[in-house]
Amino acid sequence: MSAGGAETVNGSEESKSPIGTAGLVDAIDHLSVEISRRLDLNRLPLLEPPVFAGDPLLYLEWSRSFDHLIEGGVADNNMRLQYLRKYTAGHAREAICGYFSLKSTSSYEMARNLLQKRFGDPDVVVGAIRRKLNSWKKVARKDHVRLQELADFLQQSWIMLSNLPPPRAGPILFLMRLNWRTAFKKVPEELVIQWSSEVPRYGARNEDRELTEFRDFLDYLDSSAKVTKCMSY
Repeated sequence: MSAGGAETVNGSEESKSPIGTAGLVDAIDHLSVEISRRLDLNRLPLLEPPVFAGDPLLYLEWSRSFDHLIEGGVADNNMRLQYLRKYTAGHAREAICGYFSLKSTSSYEMARNLLQKRFGDPDVVVGAIRRKLNSWKKVARKDHVRLQELADFLQQSWIMLSNLPPPRAGPILFLMRLNWRTAFKKVPEELVIQWSSEVPRYGARNEDRELTEFRDFLDYLDSSAKVTKCMSY
């Protein structure tokens, strides 16, 4: 019986052997794929946040990039402060340079708070958008390149306004203060006339109308740029 038992045991081991081998092969294949994936990642360029020099229109992009690439991977505030020195320049660096010499572990947080207040405050961002829009040169007739640039700027402005911290009276108040209708003065007159005939008619002015009309104007300006481009050929 012992011989028979031994044969049974050996038979069981042999029957299990192919399954174990298959599992080992799968594990090796998985490991090979993972090694290949990591090697591919290592070949990619190193991600870094941009250097922020103090333009409020670029603050939100820089802040989120710095949070993800630096703050999220560095736990020590002193090291974070050194990275903050590396990825700031100009007015931004000047605003926080005093914190670089402090030994307090809260220096980093105070520096970030100052940057937020100085360059990321909603009122500051809206003011920067308004100044750039006011200084925009009037787009010449059939100049589809400049018209598209204006459409893109207004679209990016809307994205920034939508992602700002909630203000006291809501983001639509910012649109009113932005005086976005200044854009009417920057486009060819025939586009303004056409827009005036196509814009939906509303009742008394209210916040909902302000928001709807701004979004409609963004779509209209973008489509007008594309039509102007086609007509220029």
